[in-house]
Amino acid sequence: GFDGAGYIVNLGLTFKELKLAPVQLKVNLNVLPEAYRPRVRPLVETAFYAVIAAGLILVAAMAFFTYQEVSETSALKAQLAEARDILQTRQAGKDTEQLEAELGRITAAKDNVRNILSQLDSSRGKVNSDLAKATSLLPGSVKLIELNHGGVMTITGSAPDNQTIINYARSLKDTGRFSRVTWAYDTRAYQEIIFTLRLE
Repeated sequence: GFDGAGYIVNLGLTFKELKLAPVQLKVNLNVLPEAYRPRVRPLVETAFYAVIAAGLILVAAMAFFTYQEVSETSALKAQLAEARDILQTRQAGKDTEQLEAELGRITAAKDNVRNILSQLDSSRGKVNSDLAKATSLLPGSVKLIELNHGGVMTITGSAPDNQTIINYARSLKDTGRFSRVTWAYDTRAYQEIIFTLRLE
């Protein structure tokens, strides 16, 4: 065999004479093939993924805020619809009040017209009755010139004598319809007497 004791001593002397500075060795013992080694990603690729991530976050934030805006808009639309319903109800109430007032006025006017028609019917009955009595009791020798009825009835005519006028006036008073009968007359040519009876 080899006696290494002397060699090691000589080796020690050799290192002592060389006085080498300590060398830092870097040993790369990566025995993986190149295809399987993790590759370093370029800065552009990393930035690309960062931009996509930021874009997705931005889109998500916009979707969230849009959803909130849509929710608030829906709530505001519901409140607006409710306010419109309330406004229409109030307007309908005002319209109903106006229509009821108008209906009251129309009903009052209708009642007034009814009263007037009723009075006219009653007045018409009286006028017809008065005219019937005045014409039925008219003597054959009396010529009727004018007959008016406006609350007070006046008869104007011509008669051959005063007695015929007096008899006609008495006949009208005797009917009981007229409480007061007055007359006036005037003699004209051909012995004709123009008279006016006033019946109240």
